[in-house]
Amino acid sequence: MEDIIIVQADKDQDDYLASLDIQDLYTNIPVNKAIDITLKRLIESKKLDNLPLTKTDIKDLLNLSLKNNYFQFNDKFYEQKTGLPMGNTLSPILADIYMDDYQKQHLHQVSIPNKIWTFVDDILIITKMNQQQLKDYVNELNNIQGTIKFTSEFEQSNELNFLDTTLTRINSSNDIKLKIRWFRKETAADRLLNYESSHGKSIKSNIVKNMTTRILETTQNNKNQKEDLNTLKNILLNSNYPLKETEKLMKHGCEEYKCNNNNNDMSNQNNSNEEMKYSLSLPYVP
Repeated sequence: MEDIIIVQADKDQDDYLASLDIQDLYTNIPVNKAIDITLKRLIESKKLDNLPLTKTDIKDLLNLSLKNNYFQFNDKFYEQKTGLPMGNTLSPILADIYMDDYQKQHLHQVSIPNKIWTFVDDILIITKMNQQQLKDYVNELNNIQGTIKFTSEFEQSNELNFLDTTLTRINSSNDIKLKIRWFRKETAADRLLNYESSHGKSIKSNIVKNMTTRILETTQNNKNQKEDLNTLKNILLNSNYPLKETEKLMKHGCEEYKCNNNNNDMSNQNNSNEEMKYSLSLPYVP
């Protein structure tokens, strides 16, 4: 789980939390360059060696898929002229490949010796730069020739909101620890998929269970967990979910979460036991 990786990462007393956000990622990625980087990765991985397709075949297919995208609005057809096409299933993959290459070229000052996690167009960093140094660095990034532009956010009162979590930096005597909690933006509507919609019942049930599990995975403190689960319950009731069914599904989500955790613990114990087994070869003496 990414949340656990972030919390368990080594942190120093002079580390700060910050995030970078890429503005309009898909529409600002140059398609030709993204294709070239993808082909380079394929060749380096040797995966083309086992395919009945050549590099030219792959390039032609990518061009066909990414440069022929249309949509209709008010009886008129439109074509996206720049960037990776919105809604195309290939776009997220090529965006990740392109940004991984971009990160290696231009974000080395952040990622070495500091830590960096990327989720599509959102980047979390644990950095030794102060707030002004981060602003200066983002200005340098935005002056690089190209269409990729960044905005930044620096921790306030040792806290940083990132995606659907709030990270809190806690200083102890010897090191720094991170506390993580489920987060909803102030502008977020207190509604989910309405229970009266025409969607299948299984979809609505999974929304409740998945949201419950997400809170349990994210919020670490038991008191905060109860508060966040109560917030979720109110959001569901506000979306016309029946009270009894809401409570039943949330309870089911909690039970599944505990069951999965117990299974993981058992698996870890079994792996540990297997690692403790030794083999000894004894010579045969007639």
